[in-house]
Amino acid sequence: MSSNFSYLLILLSTIILGVYSANKGSVQICNRGAYVAKCGLNSRTNDGRTRSYGTDNFLAGQCSVLELPYESVWGQVWCDNFVFIGTTKRIFQEEFNTPSVRCYDISGTTFHPGMSRRDC
Repeated sequence: MSSNFSYLLILLSTIILGVYSANKGSVQICNRGAYVAKCGLNSRTNDGRTRSYGTDNFLAGQCSVLELPYESVWGQVWCDNFVFIGTTKRIFQEEFNTPSVRCYDISGTTFHPGMSRRDC
């Protein structure tokens, strides 16, 4: 019984570590603005497969992290703010060819949003 439990523990640890390390980078976005925001991340692999991720709506003071898949070779991050019910305005959109860890702050007001990159 004990050896089965040890085997199961090792197997689960390997799976968890494999999934955890299966990303090549991440994008963290913190909302410092006076609005509700929604952001997303698109990625592409060498063989042309694409993936798209999106955040839930998040309020001022909240942060969101989007993970890049390990095999990604290109990425695009974007953020929109809600200017009215069901109406959004693009805050920023940025492409990158070298996936890495990137951090952004979005700021400003509903009609005058801004973005800045920061060290992670």
